[in-house]
Amino acid sequence: MTLTDDIKRWANLEFYLKESYGRLASVIEDNPYAQNMFRWLSEASGKHAKYLREAAEILGEPIPQEALKPEKPEDIKLDISNLKPTELVYEAAKTHLRLEKDMVEAYKEAAENSDNPRVKEIFQQLYRDEIEHHEELSKLIKAFKRLLG
Repeated sequence: MTLTDDIKRWANLEFYLKESYGRLASVIEDNPYAQNMFRWLSEASGKHAKYLREAAEILGEPIPQEALKPEKPEDIKLDISNLKPTELVYEAAKTHLRLEKDMVEAYKEAAENSDNPRVKEIFQQLYRDEIEHHEELSKLIKAFKRLLG
């Protein structure tokens, strides 16, 4: 698999996260802190997808917009049928935390292995952003854990 293949896969995951965080923000209307957190994460994920397209273009392998689509990772299985909204958001946030951790690792490795200074810079920024997302999402999950007892 090439770096451009990875970039496309990551961009599709970022689009998935953008949509998913947006849905979570709409589910948790009674908690402004969580709602704002999910809106922020949704916006950031959309920006990350754009940065990834920019990296592919710099590498000389542009990814057409129509080739990008939200792709839910195959290993995400969340049964929401019997969950209250707060429980749903808590369970989804835990799943997303794992995805954010995976992205931290992926962007760190991509930055370390990139020969192009501009592409390296993009991946370093994505890495720093994902660390912040992971930390903030961890705090939110801890708050929900206390709330749900």
